[in-house]
Amino acid sequence: MEMILGLKWVSLSDTFSFEGFDPNLTFVSTKRSVLSVLSRLYDPLGLVCPFVLKAKILFQDIWLLGNDWDDPLPNELAEQFQVWLESSRSLKDLHFDRPYFPGVGWLSISGVVELHGFGDASERGYGACVYMRIPMANGYKVTLVAARSRVAPIKKITLPRLEMLGALLCARYLDFVKASLKLSKVNIFAYTDSQVCLSWIKGDPLKYKTFVANRSAEIQSLVPSSLWQHCPGRFNPADIASRGLLAAELASCSLWLQGPSWLSQFHKFPHADEVSPSLELILKETKSVACLAPTVNGSPMLFEYGKYSSINKVVTVVANVLRFIKNCKAKDPLDRVTGPLTSDERADVQKQVWRSIQREQYNKEVISLETGKPLHRESSLSKLDPFLDKQGLLCIKGRLIHSELDYDVKHPIIIPHGHIALLLVRFQHVYLNHAGVDTVVTSLRNRFWIIGVRRLAKTVCKYCISCQRQDSRACNEVGAPLPGDRVKRAPPFAITGVDFAGPLFCNDFPSKKILYSSVYLCSSQGNPPRID
Repeated sequence: MEMILGLKWVSLSDTFSFEGFDPNLTFVSTKRSVLSVLSRLYDPLGLVCPFVLKAKILFQDIWLLGNDWDDPLPNELAEQFQVWLESSRSLKDLHFDRPYFPGVGWLSISGVVELHGFGDASERGYGACVYMRIPMANGYKVTLVAARSRVAPIKKITLPRLEMLGALLCARYLDFVKASLKLSKVNIFAYTDSQVCLSWIKGDPLKYKTFVANRSAEIQSLVPSSLWQHCPGRFNPADIASRGLLAAELASCSLWLQGPSWLSQFHKFPHADEVSPSLELILKETKSVACLAPTVNGSPMLFEYGKYSSINKVVTVVANVLRFIKNCKAKDPLDRVTGPLTSDERADVQKQVWRSIQREQYNKEVISLETGKPLHRESSLSKLDPFLDKQGLLCIKGRLIHSELDYDVKHPIIIPHGHIALLLVRFQHVYLNHAGVDTVVTSLRNRFWIIGVRRLAKTVCKYCISCQRQDSRACNEVGAPLPGDRVKRAPPFAITGVDFAGPLFCNDFPSKKILYSSVYLCSSQGNPPRID
């Protein structure tokens, strides 16, 4: 007999068993002692997890009391702990076969191996267990492979959500067992006794709220929804793992040790109870999607420009989005545009950005000009005499129509005060090698008429880090007055000073100290100290 941390391997019968705790163990029942005893039970495969869950639930109740580690437990909890300890003696009666395949192993198998996973939950916990169904010549051999149980969270959640956690645990363990045993050819079946949980697993995760959607998506990625079935609660061994069971009752529980009776029979799978899922619970977890119809004021651009820090990035992002839309609409693959952005694309996008912010800020003025009506007197653009050019941009008419200047200089584009205007001023400031306010304003007015441009230029130049470093004043502090001993008359050697230096080294003896020196100073008749 070999033993590892309380888990025994009986070599004669080739089975696993557990060593219970000493019934004569006498100590004060405290939070520390309960955790200490619970940690002594080594069960890596979860074969006795219902028994362990009983102690975990008890420890959770103790934790909620808020007692210190060495405070005695209340009588009720202390009695429950003693009952659990007494029940641990029955662990010796539990035996689990070590080999999954009887006889000569794989040679005695007459069909495909099956893995059956069960998940369930109760108000105090949830659990899952996986059984291996091995087809033999005279029937099926069913073996408990792995199981796990967990305590329900302290924060109360609904029972269907706990059932979802049990189903997720079942899916994870089915995938884990399949990968660990390297079963390439295996049939997988998953069961739950919750109709609501089953409907969530078989539904579209995008329809549900975050909690259900995330777990439903993970379950479907591990075990396809087509492999999930409903199992009546009386046939579900995971119900034992979710509620807990004392060792004496667990040793005689055939549902836990051998699984449901129909697993060892030929083609006798359970039929779902005539219970339909609760529509109220399903609708409660359904995600509500609001369909909004945004009002677009004649502008195809609906981007949030405020999150971009440079005008070049705005143009690049918008250009890539528009190219993507154009490529999606192209029926012929040859009509799709690839490669770097061209200068024509960037120029077109710039005009669309200017048009977008104009429509957003001056929508009433644009509508008036499009319909041929004069601008209202209270409009901020009434004094600029604006007009719409061929591309639909608001420009200033001005008095330089007959000049030989460029069109952009004669009719600058109106840019409203905002984030895009700030980015334009910042770009021009850097482009002109951090020029001053007047230079930036003059260069911008060759193409744009930015509302409040001088104030923006002052702000950009003031908070420019490079300009702050170049324009900062040197630190020329005024020297402090000389001490009184330096400027008052005094007899010789009344005020003296000494300075000590050394050691000095010689090249012939680099590691030997040759000389130390001291210098004495004195001041006389108010003169500075001198060397005597």
